[in-house]
Parts: sequence; structure tokens; C-alpha cells
Amino acid sequence: MVVRPGGGAGRALALLGTRRALFLTAENPRGRRWPAGLNRRRMARMATLLPRPWLPAHSGLGQWREAMFLAPDTPRTRLLARRFAQAAVLVLDTRGARLHWLACPQACPDDHKLAPARPCCA
Repeated sequence: MVVRPGGGAGRALALLGTRRALFLTAENPRGRRWPAGLNRRRMARMATLLPRPWLPAHSGLGQWREAMFLAPDTPRTRLLARRFAQAAVLVLDTRGARLHWLACPQACPDDHKLAPARPCCA
């Protein structure tokens, strides 16, 4: 299934049995590319720590692709995103998906591709 901002969330949320979920990843901390093998190991570790249920997912923007998880939005899942040095998560609810920054602007380089839309919401 495809989830985009503004739609497509209902089925994914129903599969998880929740009203809010997060797309999160352990790959490429703070938006900087890491070697594929290291990313795979980090994702395997995150999978063992995520509360169930969760679904495998992936995201992409241009040539940037990342494996992800879709998991219920809980304090524990947000903590895991921070633990794996992610700058942001995608929050999914009945309105669709929206970006939620986990770090203040100073935590990411000024040239981060999404910097202009980033509020300080740590």
C-alpha cells in the first residue's frame, strides 16, 4: 500500500490496530549515508527492540531510499528513533503522514534537504 501526506493511512493503521503510528528507521543517522552493511545491522537491532506489532516499510525521495518500520506511536517508539539518531519520524494518522522533527535545527547541518520546513520540536 502507498501512504502519502493527506491519504492512504486507514488500511495501514487498521493492520496495526492503532489510531497513530510512526514510520521510523535506523538507517543513515541524521540524514548522512552509512554503509549498507551497517544500515542492515542497525535495522536488525531496531527490529528486536520495537514493540509489536510493526510492519516493514520503505521510503524514498529521488534517489534516496531507506528501509523503515511502521509501528504504533508510543513513547517507546519515539525513544528508539532518538536512540538510533534519527532527526525525524513520519507520523501517520487518519489525515495521512506528516513529518515530526525529533531534533532542534542545530542538530542537523544547515544544508539538510528538509531544513526550511523544520521547526524546533525536540
